[in-house]
Amino acid sequence: MVDNVQAHLQSLAHPNHGLETLAIIYSLPYTLLMWGMIFSVLAFFTEFFQHSSVVPSVPVSVMALTVLVLVGWSWHTLRDSPECGHLSRSVLAAVQWVRDSLRWILASVMRLVPAPR
Repeated sequence: MVDNVQAHLQSLAHPNHGLETLAIIYSLPYTLLMWGMIFSVLAFFTEFFQHSSVVPSVPVSVMALTVLVLVGWSWHTLRDSPECGHLSRSVLAAVQWVRDSLRWILASVMRLVPAPR
């Protein structure tokens, strides 16, 4: 069985590139799916924020910010070196970033809203 698999993979191997071309061919659908999802979300947000009022924009903005924070946190966690405790440091850094961002957003909104008289 193993000999058959090995012979099959050797027949698929390119003389100069080895199995790299096979890896590219198998990863291409996933890559195109990811790019398609990214551009679909960007197109949705572009159309939504251009043609909507403030009331529906607030919940969608909060949801988009939440998703962005979670994606950024997972990217930051995967980017870290595999040393002990990096997950807890990245969680604390993400929580601090979210807290600072929310304070900044609140301060920006408070400057825009006139004070009641």
